[in-house]
Amino acid sequence: MTNEVRPTNWTPTPNEARQMAEELVKHAGLGIDDANKLLVGTGAPPLAAPGSRDAAILQRDRLKNDPEWAKRFLDGDTAARSEMTKLNALIVGEQP
Repeated sequence: MTNEVRPTNWTPTPNEARQMAEELVKHAGLGIDDANKLLVGTGAPPLAAPGSRDAAILQRDRLKNDPEWAKRFLDGDTAARSEMTKLNALIVGEQP
């Protein structure tokens, strides 16, 4: 995604809409369900079904980009470590 200026009447393609929604989840902390609501009517498929591998990847990326969460994780916070363990298990196809 670029930082280019777009005209006010610009409409994203389905692929651009999906990329923007992914960026909002990863870097702005928007929940996957809320991001999917933004995609309604754009022609883009939903980002991920709740509890899916794709949802776990998006959540893991969002957490890794959250400085407060990352600090808790690196400081050994048990809740943060447990959350990451569950996400990684979903990603690799294991039962958490």
